[in-house]
Amino acid sequence: GGKESGGEFELSTAELRYFLVTYQLEADDASTTEKAAMLHAAYVGQDGGNMTVRHFAALLDDSYNGAYLPEKKSLGAGMAGGEAAYMGHPLSDYWINSSHNTYLAGDQLAGDSTLGAYAMALLKGCRCVELDCWDGKEG
Repeated sequence: GGKESGGEFELSTAELRYFLVTYQLEADDASTTEKAAMLHAAYVGQDGGNMTVRHFAALLDDSYNGAYLPEKKSLGAGMAGGEAAYMGHPLSDYWINSSHNTYLAGDQLAGDSTLGAYAMALLKGCRCVELDCWDGKEG
């Protein structure tokens, strides 16, 4: 899913649905089709067209996409530990998919910096990326 259009990565509603099913492991059913359409419309809004990297980053950064969901806190009710059972383990017990030097395509020392490398990391399920900011060619 996803394509380059004029140098910018874009996702159609169908490609966003593919991302949700394939990489986010959402159900492959009509509810995910509706969810993709709703999310696409919410983030693209009046801009129209496809979801850009800017729109996609806003979706990933939204509380909707957070690791901790307060509404799921009650899932632990009735279990040993009660409500504290949900997200009650030390942070090291949870798997966090992150990326270092995400912008590099190739090796760490001589690889080219690309926006596409960020898109690929996110499409592969990465939830935390490193952003390096440079002040021109001199660093």
